Amino acid sequence: MKTHKALKIAALSCVAVFAIGVLAFGLATGFGIRDLLGFWRDTEQNGSYDTPYTYTESLEYLDELAIDWAAGPVTLSLYDGDDVTVTETAQRALKEDEKLSLEIDGGKLTVRWNSAWLNLGVSGGDSKRLEVQVPRALAGDLSRISVYTASGTLQTADFAAREISLKTVSGGIEASNLSAGRLALNSTSGTIRGEGLEGTERLEAGNVSGKTALAGVRAGTLKISSTSGTIEAEGAAASADCGSVSGAVSLTMQTWAEETAISTVSGGVTLRGPETEAGFTCRYSTVSGDMTCGFNVKQSGSEYIAGKGEAAVSITTTSGDAELGPIQ
Repeated sequence: MKTHKALKIAALSCVAVFAIGVLAFGLATGFGIRDLLGFWRDTEQNGSYDTPYTYTESLEYLDELAIDWAAGPVTLSLYDGDDVTVTETAQRALKEDEKLSLEIDGGKLTVRWNSAWLNLGVSGGDSKRLEVQVPRALAGDLSRISVYTASGTLQTADFAAREISLKTVSGGIEASNLSAGRLALNSTSGTIRGEGLEGTERLEAGNVSGKTALAGVRAGTLKISSTSGTIEAEGAAASADCGSVSGAVSLTMQTWAEETAISTVSGGVTLRGPETEAGFTCRYSTVSGDMTCGFNVKQSGSEYIAGKGEAAVSITTTSGDAELGPIQ
């Protein structure tokens, strides 16, 4: 009897601790347990967005912008107005605590999904579209931009900051003409598309199963990773590191990086670069894959040397084939 009672008390204690944890999470983020467990759905196609709510904020300066959004597409853009304009468009009329929350703390503006004390989930009809317009005059001195949305597509262009972070779960990311010291784009299953992206220190893109396609990138360090999604990237960097498990990797370097490393398990690898006098030295390591090389090289075992062999290239696969060739 005493043992049964002790087990019951222990079980109730665990439930209480879990409930307190959920409560703390909800208070801190405004997200509910279904969000925490990843049970939200991509609801963009479930209904039309026809009920808009618009808010404006007049700010003397803007140092940091943060957006946390649970479900629905997010668009962040610049415009020639004077005030920060925020518009959420819902699929139905919203209750007061279902409307977004705007928080201003010094030079930081935070846009949150809603002002509810504890949100226990997001259903299909609760998806909201968010549009944030920032005056160009305010955007010149941004130190950080962070945008998170669970299931909606995230679109943004033409921003510059010391640090930019864009993150989704199942929603895609569409970014163009962004410049930052450190620029990061991450998704779990959404497609990441970027053009004209610059990370003077580091440009990073991470995905699990979604495709990553980047064009015109410029980076100090370029790092792209995926599990099963394909990687396609083109641009220039001081160093480049691309890796996937089963997804194919295609990398085109307009100028050879000092160091380039590409690794896959079963995915194929394509690496293209310029034909230069400085050239490169490529070391290819594989268990059962094959290498095809379109450069005029000196080959010694698994080492391929073009020109003076200055740039260091490493390609590693388990069973994936590799193709090394000049830019078409």
